[in-house]
Amino acid sequence: MQSIYYRFNILAHTQIIDLLRAYRIAGGDILKERANRLYELRKSRNLTQSAVALRLNLSLSRLSAYENGENIPCDVLRSFADFYGVSIDYILCFSDDKSSGFTAGLRLSEQKLLDMYRNLAPDAKALIDGMVNGYAPRTSK
Repeated sequence: MQSIYYRFNILAHTQIIDLLRAYRIAGGDILKERANRLYELRKSRNLTQSAVALRLNLSLSRLSAYENGENIPCDVLRSFADFYGVSIDYILCFSDDKSSGFTAGLRLSEQKLLDMYRNLAPDAKALIDGMVNGYAPRTSK
């Protein structure tokens, strides 16, 4: 008797193949397009690979691999989507709509402010959070 896990994997695999056929995109092409989207998202924000890797807690070689078409684990994919303020569907090339559900209702100026906040160093974020929440973060001397 086949395990549920095995049957799920077969089902998921066939659905992915069907999806790729429906979009008439070869597997290699979609990986290249996904890699290009990650690269373009980073470049559009004038960020280096080192800066993104540091902020997402990735090694530089891992980030480079993702930007060159290597498959992205789900947790890392969520981190990319949150960091860049786009939907996972956009990164995976299932949609050309960049907006995530959260940022869809924001004005352009609010989106820019959110992008700037997301690109801050952790200590700068803590300072901003302190101002918003009405307290000053402790600084170590």
